[in-house]
Amino acid sequence: MSLPALRIRRRCSGSPDSSPNPGDTFAFQAPRTLAGDYAAGETRTVSVAPGNYAVTEVVPDGWTLASITCTSASGASQSAVDVAAATTSVTLAAGDTVTCTYVNDQVLGAIKITKTSSKTDNVLAGATFSITSGGAPIAGSPFTTDANGEICVEGLVFGDYVVT
Repeated sequence: MSLPALRIRRRCSGSPDSSPNPGDTFAFQAPRTLAGDYAAGETRTVSVAPGNYAVTEVVPDGWTLASITCTSASGASQSAVDVAAATTSVTLAAGDTVTCTYVNDQVLGAIKITKTSSKTDNVLAGATFSITSGGAPIAGSPFTTDANGEICVEGLVFGDYVVT
């Protein structure tokens, strides 16, 4: 009889096999060769003896753990998921394979600009601003203030931006 296997998958919501930021990795504390840094979309499998195992994801800044699901190929193994603790406990039965999938959401931010007159304090519609990151304009730049003198650019990954 073959040894049972424990399989860990790491995914990003909205993009199951890639990350919005190439190179993002997520550390897992797990048995044997399952431990370590995982790139987006990476899956690792290790054969282990039947028994109890815990797998914990160390979620990096700028991300949240959205969900964990575990499935037993034969239905003989049991698992308990604690999303708040980013941990899965697995009781692995002989000959079974359990696959646990961790899905992460990237935390996004926004930049809000309000343009007012320095003389009258009135809002100014039609003012144009450029926003760059890493020296390059972000998508949609330049932006123009609306009738309330405002621009709000949402869906930005955490980082440094320059507004001019």
